Amino acid sequence: MGGPSERTCGGVPWLDFSGFNVCYKLSDMLDPGPTRTFVFLDERPETLSESVFFLSMNGYPDQPNAMSFFDYPGQYHDGVGSLSFADGHTELKKWLDSRTTPRQLTPSGSGYPPGVASPNNRDLFWLQDRCTRKTR
Repeated sequence: MGGPSERTCGGVPWLDFSGFNVCYKLSDMLDPGPTRTFVFLDERPETLSESVFFLSMNGYPDQPNAMSFFDYPGQYHDGVGSLSFADGHTELKKWLDSRTTPRQLTPSGSGYPPGVASPNNRDLFWLQDRCTRKTR
């Protein structure tokens, strides 16, 4: 949602949104549409650093071996995260892959590793599938 004014978020190469739709308003959400586009979600405190949840679209939809995490979703409800969608509804999502809910994470800021590989992570695919689509 939203995103930077330029495609690489201030020139940071690992924050490259090229090739994917960036939505700035509700009418931009054509695919997957407001009922399947999340806007807010719980985030792990260790990855809170820039007031946004950065979801890497690497690997989506057809190269699941390239998937990686930058920020991690919250798991405050017994391994469940809560998300709100553009149409106003909310969902609880039980995270199924243990890599989505590691016990410890390196805190954000200096030393925080960008792009932790998580190939074939079905939770990551679930999030990506409810975020955006490749540009046509």
